[in-house]
Amino acid sequence: PGTFKTFVALDMALSIAAGFPEASIWSGKIVKPGPVLFIVGEGRATLERRVRAWELKHWGGEHIPANRFVLADPVPSAGNGDEWGGFCDGALELSPDGYALTVMDTVGRSMAGLNENQQQDASQLTKLSERLRYELGGAFLGIHHTGLTDTDRERGSNVFAADADTRLRLERAAKDMVVRLSLAKQKDGRDDVDPWLIGLEEVELAPATETEDAVTSLAAVIPSPEARFSAAEREVKRAEAKRMDVINWQIISSAALAVLESNKTEWTAKALSIEMASREDITQTARNLEKNYLPLLINMTELPAHRCYVNKPTGPGKWRWRD
Repeated sequence: PGTFKTFVALDMALSIAAGFPEASIWSGKIVKPGPVLFIVGEGRATLERRVRAWELKHWGGEHIPANRFVLADPVPSAGNGDEWGGFCDGALELSPDGYALTVMDTVGRSMAGLNENQQQDASQLTKLSERLRYELGGAFLGIHHTGLTDTDRERGSNVFAADADTRLRLERAAKDMVVRLSLAKQKDGRDDVDPWLIGLEEVELAPATETEDAVTSLAAVIPSPEARFSAAEREVKRAEAKRMDVINWQIISSAALAVLESNKTEWTAKALSIEMASREDITQTARNLEKNYLPLLINMTELPAHRCYVNKPTGPGKWRWRD
């Protein structure tokens, strides 16, 4: 969540519909411009503002012709073939020659009533994508989330990854306004290509008045060299911070062990934190150690001090030296 997936998909879709404008991220990369069908799972009004922001940023403020960029909502269920038959008929009435691209935002919305973790249900979605490609033409792009704990793969069944010809992955660090788009899979082709860096720029849709704030949205843009440099620099800093965090935890674990070994009676978290904070190698305050570090240290099995925490049947646990 929060990686600007819809904004990036919109930029792809609108660039195809408009015929790859020069200002677009995909200028020179789109080989088949044409009508686009964008299936909206939620927030049509919000999406229309995002489209308008893109038009103002990349298309001289003109509107993309309605028959070139078609918004459709809501997303029918992947498990209901009858719904999709009527849906395709309606889509072809708006663009009789079909579409260069169909976007589904999101896969999860279309999976309502199905279990995306089950292979047979996930297969219904991938079969649906084949049907849309056959009936509407062009390519199919499904927007999906990663798992909560495993952010290297799609949420749900591995059918999604196995059946896809191409997998694109978006990553965003903290609250950066630059995201990284990488190619995770390219069937029958190279996937060792450099990632794209895509920026998000605020666009004013309506100026502020005496009673209301300005109406704004975001549009995907090619980051400036400064933004690219800043993103790369931030990545280096994050890697260094992660490395230093490991070192800090090792220092804290060693300090806790030294205090506990010096007096092998039981220690409360507060008493242990005060004694640790008095050491020269510890820069944290006693309160910070007690409230933030020791509670986490309890579960950090990779650090030796972890084994020195003793649970108590009643009341808070204690710390005690253990060989």
